Amino acid sequence: MVTVKDIFYHFRQKQNEGKFSSPILDFLETVPGFNTKHEVNGEIMDMSLAMSIIRICDKMADDMLLMKTKPNAIPILNEYFCVHEANSSDPEQFLRELDYGTYDFKYQGLSYVYQYFKDSVVPIAGIKPNGSEDIGTAYYIGNGRFVTAAHCINNLEKFNILLHDGSRLPITRIAFAKEQNQEEYDLAVIYTDALISYPALWLQEPKVLDDVLTMGYPPVPCFDLIKVAESASVGVIIQGEQKSVGGQVVASGKAYVSPLDYFLINARVKGGNSGGPVINGEGKVIGTVVGLPFDSAGGPESGRYDIMGFGVCLPSKYVNELLINPDDKGVLDDGAYYKQVNK
Repeated sequence: MVTVKDIFYHFRQKQNEGKFSSPILDFLETVPGFNTKHEVNGEIMDMSLAMSIIRICDKMADDMLLMKTKPNAIPILNEYFCVHEANSSDPEQFLRELDYGTYDFKYQGLSYVYQYFKDSVVPIAGIKPNGSEDIGTAYYIGNGRFVTAAHCINNLEKFNILLHDGSRLPITRIAFAKEQNQEEYDLAVIYTDALISYPALWLQEPKVLDDVLTMGYPPVPCFDLIKVAESASVGVIIQGEQKSVGGQVVASGKAYVSPLDYFLINARVKGGNSGGPVINGEGKVIGTVVGLPFDSAGGPESGRYDIMGFGVCLPSKYVNELLINPDDKGVLDDGAYYKQVNK
């Protein structure tokens, strides 16, 4: 698939060759499948492919990655030149974003984000102390690290992270936030020394009304283990003293009396979504699903959850804090499951 990075470097190379600008057609002719041979009609252009790349170039121009210099009635002859990364306020960061695919995610939408990262979101399956089965979600952030909710591990007697080929992830240790209440600071990082080929998700902070994608493994009747993806938006960010007074956010103010910030999303989430990522339109994780709000009729003592299905999420800044100041725990492998030690 053609990426924004491919297009950007094509036009930059043309400038390096001394051409102020060049037509989109020059780039299209480098794309496999654009030109095909036909016995009767000779060479045929794939105009559907051409129009999709023209639309991307126009979006790149809106974001000042390219500049249109010579519009043409025939769109494939529109000419552009590359706006060099040196013009960016942070050239190195711009190139990192280009490598990550930020602009591809932005231009192609959440369906593309899902397809790109679907293998990076995996289930945590385990056994509770009472012998019943349970499931949660984890997501990959690179360097052998998977993020999840702390309760997805602490509520289980033993557990596995299941990879997409059905195998168990070899786990070396687990990290929680040091000197923090794990019921409030509901995050954990699971480490592996295995070579992981899944694309790593980047972390970013949330904004109200961000369009987002959730992925996770909520239990669905009549189905085996199944990944569920849903689009949503960030409804509210709850910070500082505000979090205990937002009646529309939590039904019982004391449910989240904690020093931490939260935000809500309006996606339908269930227990198995816990630990799953909330991914924005740039393909970055803005938070982790940690639970559902309790409704006003029952409160936390009743165990009755808000039937509206809002998801309660911790912003990604807390993952970064945990990585800086971890409380490491070992694991035991009995050959079938892992078990946390020094719990």
